[in-house]
Amino acid sequence: MRNRGIILLLLLAGFSLIPARALNAARLKLLGGVSWGKYAVDWDMTNHLKPGYLFGLGVEWGVGSLNYEVDILYFLKTNSYISRGWDYELGEISVPFMAKIKLFSRSTPFLLAGGEVAYILSHKQKPGVLGEDSVYDMMDNTRKMDYGLVVGIGYELEVGGVILELSGRYHHGLAKVSGISGYRVYEFRTRELAVALGLLF
Repeated sequence: MRNRGIILLLLLAGFSLIPARALNAARLKLLGGVSWGKYAVDWDMTNHLKPGYLFGLGVEWGVGSLNYEVDILYFLKTNSYISRGWDYELGEISVPFMAKIKLFSRSTPFLLAGGEVAYILSHKQKPGVLGEDSVYDMMDNTRKMDYGLVVGIGYELEVGGVILELSGRYHHGLAKVSGISGYRVYEFRTRELAVALGLLF
């Protein structure tokens, strides 16, 4: 709770420092992409990357080479526990908030750095305990909030007032998203590599 309060205060402080002319230049963004994820654990668990996906909306604003971006995404984070044959799917409403540094004007490469807070909607294990076609609902052993760091690189191309953007992002989860029902050995943190295509208006 304390960590989430600190993050909220930092966000509010950051928004208060945004110049009015930067807000006037805000642009809407449509986002979609694919991801590859696995859980970080503190115990002996052989995990492999598993595909996931993300989609949603964002808003970007700024002046010159420094811009800011806030997205609202549905993000399916994933993991494959290869030695047991179990796959995990963690569905979240994810809100990345990032600084975006453009290296040149107009069409240009860029860098991303910031954080992420997310509300967890679902957490499933496939197959479940009842056989190959079953699904085990893990929400009783899953926290409601996830948070972490985000870094990335990308390139944007401006064509006739519309900007096409391709970015690669790494989401480094800091929260232990599971382990609240006494099973502390099964504590997971998320790790995700994402490739996203964006369209700015």
